[in-house]
Amino acid sequence: MATAYAYAEGSGSQPIELRNIRLIDRFGVEAIKNRSYLSKREVESMLLCENVVNRYNDRKDAETWATWISEHKEEQEMLEHARKQAEERGLLDVT
Repeated sequence: MATAYAYAEGSGSQPIELRNIRLIDRFGVEAIKNRSYLSKREVESMLLCENVVNRYNDRKDAETWATWISEHKEEQEMLEHARKQAEERGLLDVT
């Protein structure tokens, strides 16, 4: 979550989970993971990263952040949690 937030903000490199989504979509699980399945944990991790980046971009593209936040309280809470994690891990440019 933290790495996905940092990536969305432009402070970090693309998380492996997002890279894997694209590679698996293009080449299949077996080619990327050398097995025919993904674990529940892998799927949840990839979806969470994707969700953080997508919601970050939704908020960024909104006409006003205040309106977006008032209409997407749960998503904002998730983003705030991800931002705090990224901050704690030193992943954000604070200049």
